[in-house]
Amino acid sequence: MLASRYNGGHRMNMGDCFLRYRITYHRDSTFADNNGSSSSCGPSLHGKWKAFQNEHGSFIKWESPQLPSLMQIENDYKYFRLITLNADSLVVSYKHTQYGNQERTIVDYYVPEGTKVADRDFHNR
Repeated sequence: MLASRYNGGHRMNMGDCFLRYRITYHRDSTFADNNGSSSSCGPSLHGKWKAFQNEHGSFIKWESPQLPSLMQIENDYKYFRLITLNADSLVVSYKHTQYGNQERTIVDYYVPEGTKVADRDFHNR
């Protein structure tokens, strides 16, 4: 589950869709999120994933024909830098162009389902 997200170094509001967001990486190199389970969160994303290392670091590559429309990018693939990967957490960063065409670094912190995350919904009080 998504524990927290930072956009350009600032912690983002964890609204309903973020609080419900789950992504599953399957052993057959496919992945899927759960956005489609809630009508207000958009369609679910499905695709293939691959982890690899090179001289620039460790990465996860997503491939899906849905990526151009869902992430407003030209390619049907996206790279995520692996910052942390262990039994308790997955932390990835990636570049994403948002408001006003300004590219920012997004950092997502994922934890296993059911993990207690202090202050996860700090914006919803």
